[in-house]
Amino acid sequence: HSLRPELKLFEHFIARWNDYYKAPTEIANPKLDAYPYLGPGFTFTCRDQKNTKLLHGLFVFNYSAVVSCGIS
Repeated sequence: HSLRPELKLFEHFIARWNDYYKAPTEIANPKLDAYPYLGPGFTFTCRDQKNTKLLHGLFVFNYSAVVSCGIS
C-alpha cells in the first residue's frame, strides 16, 4: 500500500511486481513483490487495461523504482 498520501486515490490501480511475476516459494520476497511494476521512463503501469489513463503522467523518481529500473 502507498505511504504517500497523494497516491492513495490511485494505489489500487498501480501494478505491483507480484501482478507480473510469481517467484518460486524458496526465493519469494513479499516486500519486493509489493514494489510498483514500472514501465519505460519510470512510469506506473496499471493492473488492468481499462484504467491505464488514470495513471498517465505519474512517474516514480525515488527508491521504489530500483526493482524495476535498477541502479544507475
